[in-house]
Amino acid sequence: MATLADIARISTQKDKAPAYITLLTSKISASPNPSTSEIEAVVNAVVAETPVVARQVLSELARLLVEGASSIKDALQDVLRAVLRIVGPRGVTFDEQVNSRLGKP
Repeated sequence: MATLADIARISTQKDKAPAYITLLTSKISASPNPSTSEIEAVVNAVVAETPVVARQVLSELARLLVEGASSIKDALQDVLRAVLRIVGPRGVTFDEQVNSRLGKP
């Protein structure tokens, strides 16, 4: 499994999004209580990427959280707060991903 340091060394943007998604998937599905700090670290790295990479990864993260909500219910609220704290200041940039998961146009 790739780490954040491994992903940082990837030179092509098109290969970074799948690597981040794989990393997030493994962190979320690893246990019923995924590490909020580890997910925060990944999200911080993702939002520093190009908007194309960040949007793709954040969309997938939203899907993973919605689909896995029942299996990580104890940690879900903490994870969502952490992600919103990071993405919130960039709300205009990522409003499409937030709205798509909330069922808004």
